[in-house]
Amino acid sequence: MERARALHSQVKKHQAEDEGLRAEKRKDEDIISALRKERDDLLEEIDGLTTKLRDSDAKKIDLACNKILLEDEKVKIAATLQVAKKDAEEKIDHLSREMEKFLDQLEKAKIELSRMHLFLFIDEQF
Repeated sequence: MERARALHSQVKKHQAEDEGLRAEKRKDEDIISALRKERDDLLEEIDGLTTKLRDSDAKKIDLACNKILLEDEKVKIAATLQVAKKDAEEKIDHLSREMEKFLDQLEKAKIELSRMHLFLFIDEQF
């Protein structure tokens, strides 16, 4: 009987240990579950950040391409303005020469008119 009590006591002890181990296992499982959830949340956040980073990189590439296109347009506009400036300067030079010719002709006509007026005045005097 004593042996039965000792065995019974040992069984009780092992059952208590078993309950304690099961409780620890449940706690460990809860901790593992919480850690898995946290891991999943972190992975989801990482995915979101990765997507944002890819989008950001794509936007940077778009901006760089747009900058290159704008620089090309700037060069084209500068070249067009340079050509327009040269054409305007040539037209101004041409018009200035034409104006000088006209003024020379006007001066000659004025001199001719003065001579004619002088001749008419002299003719009237005689």
